[in-house]
Amino acid sequence: MAESRGVPPRSSRWVALRRRFARMPHRYALGVTYWFAFVATVSFALWYGLHSWTRYQDDARARLRLTSAMIAEEVRDVLARDASRLAFLAHELHELPVERHPNAAYALLHAYRAVSPDIASVTVIAPDGRALATTTVPAGHPLPDLGTDPVLQELLSNLVFG
Repeated sequence: MAESRGVPPRSSRWVALRRRFARMPHRYALGVTYWFAFVATVSFALWYGLHSWTRYQDDARARLRLTSAMIAEEVRDVLARDASRLAFLAHELHELPVERHPNAAYALLHAYRAVSPDIASVTVIAPDGRALATTTVPAGHPLPDLGTDPVLQELLSNLVFG
């Protein structure tokens, strides 16, 4: 009569499984439940640990990219500022005949050093290696002869003056 009302017949596999489970003592049912919960918990812990570690690595990479970008921007700014100051100094020194007016060049170099506190010293060197003006020696004192330095001679020989 149940079939006449449109209730589908029960599958024989389902009925067999229910009978088998109904005949199992409760300790087996609890054991199956325990092991299922244990495997599910361990699986979740492993998945969450992997997910957490991946997020930690992604965050560390993002912080590293941000720090690198900030450092690169600062280095670009410092180098651009120094290049601008050096271009201005080169223009001023080009306008001034340094060999004939070493005191004016000395004052200009000290002014440059004052606006650039991270510069330890500034020296104008002639193509033959003679120091024309420097901030390391006070005005009026003899200037060092850098023409004997082999590294400086090699550098000067590779430069094109014009």
